[in-house]
Amino acid sequence: MELKQIQHKQNQITKAILSGELSKAFNLIPELAYQARNGSLISELELLEVTYKNILRYSFGYAKDPERDKIYNNLRRQLIELNDDLVASIFNNSDTWFLKTKRSELTFLSMNEKEKTSVIDEMSNDMEFSHLLKEVNSEINSENLNATYSNSLQSLFDTLWLTANYTEGEKLLCDKFFKANHIPWHDKSLIVSAVFLSALNHFDSNKIEILFKIYDLKEPQVWHRALISIFILLLVNESRLSLYPEIKNRIKSVVDPVKFARQFEQITLQFIRAQETEKVTTKIQKEIIPEVMKLRPEIEEKLKLDDLLNKDNLEDKNPDWKNFFSESPDVYKKLEEFSMMQMDGSDVFMGAFSLLKRFGFFEKLSNWFLPFYKEHQEIKKSVKGVADNFNWQTFFEGIEEAPVMCNSDKYSFCFNLGFMPDMQKTMMLEFFNQELDQMKEVIDDENKHNASARDKMIFTQYIQDLYRFFKLHSDKKFFSDVFELELNVTDSEILQLIFQTKNNRQIAEFYFTKNYFKKALKIFLKLNSEKNSFEIIEKIGYCYQQLGDFNNAIIFYKQAEIIETEKPWLQKKLGYCYRKTGNYTAAIEYYKKVEKEYPDNLEIQAHLGQLHIEKEDYNTALKYYFKVEYLKPDLAKVQRPIGWCSFLLGKNEQALRYFNKVAESEGERSDYLNLAHCNWVSGNLSDAIDNYRTSLKQSGKDFVWFRATMIKDSIYLKSYGLDELEIALMTDYIIMMS
Repeated sequence: MELKQIQHKQNQITKAILSGELSKAFNLIPELAYQARNGSLISELELLEVTYKNILRYSFGYAKDPERDKIYNNLRRQLIELNDDLVASIFNNSDTWFLKTKRSELTFLSMNEKEKTSVIDEMSNDMEFSHLLKEVNSEINSENLNATYSNSLQSLFDTLWLTANYTEGEKLLCDKFFKANHIPWHDKSLIVSAVFLSALNHFDSNKIEILFKIYDLKEPQVWHRALISIFILLLVNESRLSLYPEIKNRIKSVVDPVKFARQFEQITLQFIRAQETEKVTTKIQKEIIPEVMKLRPEIEEKLKLDDLLNKDNLEDKNPDWKNFFSESPDVYKKLEEFSMMQMDGSDVFMGAFSLLKRFGFFEKLSNWFLPFYKEHQEIKKSVKGVADNFNWQTFFEGIEEAPVMCNSDKYSFCFNLGFMPDMQKTMMLEFFNQELDQMKEVIDDENKHNASARDKMIFTQYIQDLYRFFKLHSDKKFFSDVFELELNVTDSEILQLIFQTKNNRQIAEFYFTKNYFKKALKIFLKLNSEKNSFEIIEKIGYCYQQLGDFNNAIIFYKQAEIIETEKPWLQKKLGYCYRKTGNYTAAIEYYKKVEKEYPDNLEIQAHLGQLHIEKEDYNTALKYYFKVEYLKPDLAKVQRPIGWCSFLLGKNEQALRYFNKVAESEGERSDYLNLAHCNWVSGNLSDAIDNYRTSLKQSGKDFVWFRATMIKDSIYLKSYGLDELEIALMTDYIIMMS
């Protein structure tokens, strides 16, 4: 069986177990057992089937067993875990990539618990000794010591992520490692990812327990990664958590549930942003970059970019820049939009850095999860002999603290420096140093005023690291992409167990801001059922409006109106929704209320004119449109309806005058068609034919549109005395003779 077939079968069996269809599960699972060829697992399956048959037998043949429900749920849990074990057995024994990795770690995997934990002691001692050597003499080369430590760290990573079921041994190993004083934060962070990967590939409540313990230790950077791992694993495995009450109890026992909920909220929002990455990348590549690139020739001419490259000019800013960009407000808007997306936590660099994951560094799976830290030997090697006079230590410190790039991209950026031309490299380094200084000030200021700002930054960077791994790693097919997870906040029992009302509100507002109205609506409705809020009621109405459900929008807007009767914004929305449902009288009533507040508002006057056209009250419609024209002369958008109302009221000379204005300023196919109608009924046959031909040409010779419009407008042409045959002949004449 192919990998996808195996996973599909696994999901089928899991679904059957969770829905209580155990007979179906027992029929499906032997196929996996045969594929696994694992004697102990097959024996376990046979034993579970016997147990289930006994449950069935005793349920209906004897007195009811008070422990039956407990035994039944325990059986389901064992069966679902056996299903996982069978898949793991097939997976590990049939794929060369996994086998190769496992073979390379056979020595460490074969160690007993005592031997493995002694390795942790050695690692801690090595790191402590290395620090002592540097304190005594910074010139001492501790490379061999570091190599031994790095090999042990890699073995630990591979062992933990390749081990399907964690025993007390793995729990003890992790406990010792994460409590070790001399193991640096970045290495502990790396091992968190190993536990996460292992739990993602093979669910095990012991792994969740380990991650909670890491979270409780509260070591900066490390607990953040543990909590993100918990978040993803709980949501991915939510359907089976009813069989693991200890996990829910663990959630309920957190020391500070309010803080825990706020942290989960931050992660949820960032996870949603991550799922938007493809859309953000497309926007940057198709909208923002082309808009800026269009200006390149003009920038080169106006700003004399060749002169800017001279060293004498590097520190001076060109005075033409400000004037130039003031002539190009669209560019400012695009750059500002990019900056706002970046500050909001959107993944703006995925497109730029996706091609920079081909360095040898990324061939090692663990390096995709490695936090960026200034002491890393690989980045030091990458710039060896490059700009030797440059202060690399300060630069790497700045990169480490930079909030705008995830760790994976920071490594890519540093490795890529060695391949840049010298001048470009010098400019890049100087620019980055300036930017990093400014960013450091912003970060320090933000951290002073917002205690959770740093948490958000770390959450953002690690989630972006994960996104790159699941989307770009060469062997990504072996991993379930967590970013394809459908996140339904109100339907998630786990999230609702953790979240409080304000957390749900924050997420609803985020969806609302991003125009995900369906998702926002679901949460707002839940919040409204718990406690009425004027603003929430309004936003529910707006969500329904944006989703095209105008009747429900009216219901909630009317509820909001009871609370605040004289609100023009609300009155406009009610007017709009009534118009969309065809209740023009009610729509006019509401727009008139707004008109009292804003008598010279063009939009309101135009809406009232449109509504009277839809009521076929063309005289009143004309009054509103003439007022718009008075307030803003030469506006083609108002000349069209004035011309049309005049035509329908028999004021053909007036209609002809206005349609000529429209045709001259921004004539479209319908404008020339209407002008042709006016000329024809005025007896200007030659002009009418020319106008009809222009209309057809403007439509791209859309004969279907032309004929349908002529048929539709025939009722108005007949009112001027033209008969049906004349109209049909004119239609065919224009089509056939053009």
